[in-house]
Amino acid sequence: PQDPDLPLGEEGDAGETAKAPGWFQCDIHNLRIIQAITLDGLGQATKALPLWEQCVDFAETKLPPNDEASVVMRVQAALCAQRSGQLERALEHARAALQTHHLLFGGGVARFQRRYAKELKLALRPETDDNGTPEDLWNFA
Repeated sequence: PQDPDLPLGEEGDAGETAKAPGWFQCDIHNLRIIQAITLDGLGQATKALPLWEQCVDFAETKLPPNDEASVVMRVQAALCAQRSGQLERALEHARAALQTHHLLFGGGVARFQRRYAKELKLALRPETDDNGTPEDLWNFA
């Protein structure tokens, strides 16, 4: 039997999906990413953050352990949390991204910053002066 508490298209323990048998979890994940990017780009970071965190959860529970996708999702969640003024949450995501990245590739903050330099400079979010820069997150992480 289908769990009525599952969101549309989410899979339960037995592999059943709620009301959307044609959707795969990865499709829903990709739609969440697009929705989070869109909300972030519109300056609605507080609405985007829960979506980024759902993407983190998907990457960490549905993909192989320590998949680089979890680093990517954590980076976006950290940047979004920082933009929304939630510095502690931003640092939590930043530290987790760095830890997984270091486990996978080594090199600590320096290698992380080299590998993600272009992504951290992308203008995906409206500019604000009051919440710091992406570098702030990984200088302290």
